[in-house]
Amino acid sequence: MSLRSSIENYLRFASGRFDKLALTTTSIYDLFDIAKKTEPFNGCRKHYLDQLRSSYSELCKFSHSATLEHMAGIHALAHFPSFDEKAFQIWQTFASTCMNAIATVTLLGQPSLYLNAHFSAKELLDQLLPQAARTSILKGNSL
Repeated sequence: MSLRSSIENYLRFASGRFDKLALTTTSIYDLFDIAKKTEPFNGCRKHYLDQLRSSYSELCKFSHSATLEHMAGIHALAHFPSFDEKAFQIWQTFASTCMNAIATVTLLGQPSLYLNAHFSAKELLDQLLPQAARTSILKGNSL
């Protein structure tokens, strides 16, 4: 649920400056539609918005799904907390996809955040950024 909320908040943050409706809409799928029309998600960067939308849809299954598997997992948490390695690996995949998309869109929009980063932060960013995005930032281009 917190990862879903992070996606929503990021979309509001990235799109709200360009379309004020992004700040007030209550439908998240409308928010995705608003975001795809804003500058941060133009051109090839739409790919990252698509990744976020796909992850959001999958994450919704864990809190809104009526399937027995998902509901059993949610219901079980109320009775006895336990660590599920398989579920954690699935969540970790979603989290990684979301972090990469958010970092890439943010840095492509504000290249100075990457170019002026401390070397230790830049090492982490180099691991997150796809090669094409990093090359684009270094060349002063935009994807």
